[in-house]
Amino acid sequence: MFNEEKVAQMAAYLLKKLMYLSDRKAMESLTGKGRGLNAPPQFPGIKSPCR
Repeated sequence: MFNEEKVAQMAAYLLKKLMYLSDRKAMESLTGKGRGLNAPPQFPGIKSPCR
């Protein structure tokens, strides 16, 4: 059973995750470096989206 607040939180989280991943992909293709970003990934479950 979902309440609206929970669903909204989940949607926000997924959206953030998606935006982070696409941002990172765009960065990687722009710079040409696979792991050129020094910042640790915000989402611990995902180390590197490419491999």
